Amino acid sequence: MTNFTMLYKYELKKILRRKIVWVSTAIILIIIAFTIAASLLGTCYADGVEIDTNYHMFHVDKEYQQSLDGRVIDQALLEEMKAGYDKIPSGTEKYTLMKEYQIYARPYSAIFNFVRSTTGMDVSETMQWTADEQDMYAKRQAMMERKWDSYLLSQREKDFWKEQEMKIEWPLKFRYKEGYWQLFDCLSTIGLMSLFAITISLSGVFPEEHTRKTDQLILSSRFGKKDIYWIKLLAGISFTLMISLLFTMVSFGISFALYGMEGFSSAFQLMWADYSYPISVGEAIFISYGMMVAACIITGVFVMVLSELLRNSIGTLALVMGMIILSMFLNIPVQYRVISQLWSYLPGEFIAVWSIFNPQAVSVFGKICVSWQVVPVIYLLISGVISFMGKKIYMDYQYE
Repeated sequence: MTNFTMLYKYELKKILRRKIVWVSTAIILIIIAFTIAASLLGTCYADGVEIDTNYHMFHVDKEYQQSLDGRVIDQALLEEMKAGYDKIPSGTEKYTLMKEYQIYARPYSAIFNFVRSTTGMDVSETMQWTADEQDMYAKRQAMMERKWDSYLLSQREKDFWKEQEMKIEWPLKFRYKEGYWQLFDCLSTIGLMSLFAITISLSGVFPEEHTRKTDQLILSSRFGKKDIYWIKLLAGISFTLMISLLFTMVSFGISFALYGMEGFSSAFQLMWADYSYPISVGEAIFISYGMMVAACIITGVFVMVLSELLRNSIGTLALVMGMIILSMFLNIPVQYRVISQLWSYLPGEFIAVWSIFNPQAVSVFGKICVSWQVVPVIYLLISGVISFMGKKIYMDYQYE
């Protein structure tokens, strides 16, 4: 075993042996499990009266959705759905409590919700809507046009999205996909927890050797300061990759165990109606969690370099946590196109599905690229720049 390998394993073990790493990881795993299972917990009440458990309600809806699985969302299915909802007495405020809803409409509630998301209509408008397949998809196209205009897309970008629309097989086939929807819906929370875990775990990688005066011991190896720096950085990146993949695999395991794995090949537009790229639900989930892993890696590199610059783990922790939270809650108006788009690429913001599947595109050597295609490359380049800046800071430090 070479000295390089030995030092790499030593640095990785130093990270893994920290109690705060295990405590924070355990807490976050519990939060992830609760977040994914939350929709099955508790009881549904109406006017203070217990109606049903959420667990039982989910399984009833699952059976209804599975009975529709594979059916084309065409005129016939839309008319069936509307016929069921037309049996609900008009003017009923809490119509889901009516027996007419439970018997006739609830079996088609997934189609009803699809129509709402596809057309942009609210509940009352959808209840009064006349079932019309052509009208539904025309309303969706109008909704897409409004969204493109709201994001100030250029004509070239609009033409690109229209081309992507043509690659989607219309009309869509309905598929049961709850396991993937839960992963999609929980991505922001899981991503945020992952960034927090990495920040907590890596903020002390460089400062600890300075405060404990162990730096001279490490430097007594035949490797110089430069090699030691890269070994420590590689160990931190390895840890980041391990922890983000752990959270991803646990999330997938819990979601599939509770909700099922069906629906991988279904059209992404069933889950995210106002996106035009021709990908499947399963591909969208892998893209989403791949972007989360990429966001974790650049965050880990930034945390380690910043900790060497500040030489203070608490200061690094506070600063990075603040930056992550700020990026999530501070929105830049789309009128400032370039700034707004770059802001959406920040790790704390790019763990959200609305940023990953943002219609704002980037032209690279004359080719239009979407956010999830270009951001990993940007992260790689920035990580390289930050790493070399960190090397200079590390090399300039005078050991006592």
